[in-house]
Amino acid sequence: MINKRIKFGLFLAMIVTLLSIVSGQSLAQVVIPPSVSNNAGVLFYEDANGIVSNLVTADDIAHMAWSKDGQQIGFIRVTGGVNAVLELGIANIGQQPIETVILQTQRLTWGYGISWTQDGRLLFVADNPNVNPETGISNQLDIFATRVNETPELLGTFTVGDGCGGGSALPADWRYNREIGGFGTFLTLAETQQGILYSVTCSGSALSLLDPETGISTPFASNLTNVVVSPDGNSVAGVQLDYSSQPLQTELAVYDIATGSYEIISTQQTPSLVFWNQDGTGLYYTTRIDDGNLVDTLTDSERTELASIIGYELDYIPTYQSTAYFVSLATGETTVAYSADAFAIARIFEASEALYISRVPNLDSWLAQLMSGTIDYMDEAENLEAVQAELFRIERSGTTFGEESFMGWYDQFTPFIQAVDAVVRVR
Repeated sequence: MINKRIKFGLFLAMIVTLLSIVSGQSLAQVVIPPSVSNNAGVLFYEDANGIVSNLVTADDIAHMAWSKDGQQIGFIRVTGGVNAVLELGIANIGQQPIETVILQTQRLTWGYGISWTQDGRLLFVADNPNVNPETGISNQLDIFATRVNETPELLGTFTVGDGCGGGSALPADWRYNREIGGFGTFLTLAETQQGILYSVTCSGSALSLLDPETGISTPFASNLTNVVVSPDGNSVAGVQLDYSSQPLQTELAVYDIATGSYEIISTQQTPSLVFWNQDGTGLYYTTRIDDGNLVDTLTDSERTELASIIGYELDYIPTYQSTAYFVSLATGETTVAYSADAFAIARIFEASEALYISRVPNLDSWLAQLMSGTIDYMDEAENLEAVQAELFRIERSGTTFGEESFMGWYDQFTPFIQAVDAVVRVR
């Protein structure tokens, strides 16, 4: 199926330019960062001038990551259909023509993303080939670093814990999981100033630090999910689960990696995801509030029809109001950066004069298409097509957020944002 997301942002830019020519008005140039996304199994690259390239084709593309200098893009290619094979790839956009290489790696582990080190190597996790004699399966994983034309270096091995989450009947959840690269939460794998920080459970709630020089790991934190490393590599932020409270409380926490000490950051609502701003002085966090049930809009006969389509009675299809807040770590001052009727906000990228937000729509359109027979509930691709991720650009000046522009439909939109000098935060 042709995806409607292609070059929508570029199309809008062309329309605005034509209107300015007709009206005789001059418009300030909007600088859109280069980006990659997944266009129905094609690694889709768009440079800052709007020139697009299809870099590689597969059944699916996942976990795209830019190198620190913006010259290379790491990605995971999925091939093989039901017997899926994961392959690690690197696209070198710093040369023309662009060279794309599939690395000769083995046993890539489902769920873990990839990330770049300061010395230009790509971190990835792979299944350890040794099988547990008691279970007949491998519960050990290996952490590697590699680059093109180099044998992957084994940095360390760890035993993975259990605690995975369940599935969902709602395609908006499927889309959200694709956007964040996980199952409700994502797994961390990132270089810090103190070593390699990685998740040790499939729920992502426990983390350890690996010393790449010795291969020794030490526990870092537990009950901390959706963890992201600060621009200077000295801190991490995440959503902390407080099991001592009833009901379970989730809080925004910032940890000092060197000492393990942390502070709880006050939030307006329960946080879901966390993102650092460019210089590490503040955080964006997402929230959502349940504000309705689409099943309540159906008649009794329509509910019966819905049950026959899905195969069981579904009595709850929530709608949400989703909000992104910005909080200053120095003052605690909090600002609403963006809010909309949406199932979830999945990605936030701060650029010098704008914020890029990827959101998953509520399920109104999906339900209408399902009831009309336009889509088949048993066809995953059709259901995901009905809830494509929507990309918005929000104008930004400091902590003031202004006009928003719809940029199009993008699957896993990942821009390259030029790094800025991180500000050292005094604790």
